[in-house]
Amino acid sequence: MEFYSLVLTLCVCVFDNLNFLANASPEVVMVNFPTYDGQCDHPFTAVNGGRCYFPSYDQLKTTWKEAQLICSWLHPKGQLAEFETLQEMVDATGFLINDTNTDGWGSVGPWIGAIEKGDSNTFMWHSSKAPIEVHNWAESRPYASTSGDGVALDASDNFQWIDLSSGTELPFFCEIPSNPRSVEAEKKTEDLEGMFRELEEALRKKDVGVEETLRKMQKDLDEAKKERDALKRQLG
Repeated sequence: MEFYSLVLTLCVCVFDNLNFLANASPEVVMVNFPTYDGQCDHPFTAVNGGRCYFPSYDQLKTTWKEAQLICSWLHPKGQLAEFETLQEMVDATGFLINDTNTDGWGSVGPWIGAIEKGDSNTFMWHSSKAPIEVHNWAESRPYASTSGDGVALDASDNFQWIDLSSGTELPFFCEIPSNPRSVEAEKKTEDLEGMFRELEEALRKKDVGVEETLRKMQKDLDEAKKERDALKRQLG
């Protein structure tokens, strides 16, 4: 039953994102697997795609530098979240937009792990010092006149990026690496990857029309639902 539930969840994830995938960079892997048991250490939240995040909400606000320190206190590998690929940014932003927690973010959203190089208006990821190649700047950003600015996600504007003085006290968004899947879960993941690899490649190369693919995915989704329901009836 667990396997069919995983298949159904995967079908829904792919079906919901087909239009995005058709126009996305080839580096984006839109088969975004659901969370699994033991994915993240406490107090981090497991997010689809194998991500582990800790949102402080407006319950705790601090400067960019102190936020980095608190993330490291929460976990030895903790740091402000860094989105080095488009997929990571999609996963994190989707989580934040759809988050149902009632605490909220206040007037401005959380710090992430990007920092300005001096007064250059050029930003990098703090841990790797790598330049930011994938971003989601709000209109007219970055523009802050101060030096060494941090990057925050504007909760009032779909979590687009804004640059602010790193001394500003804001909520923060930490991350840690996820724990490995169990051997059984890895095998299921490999099976599911094989099921959808051809579909992904076809969409990326645009060898098939989106409408045709949508019909195929709807058919697969319906069949997965039927198999799940049949299995439920067998199990009583």
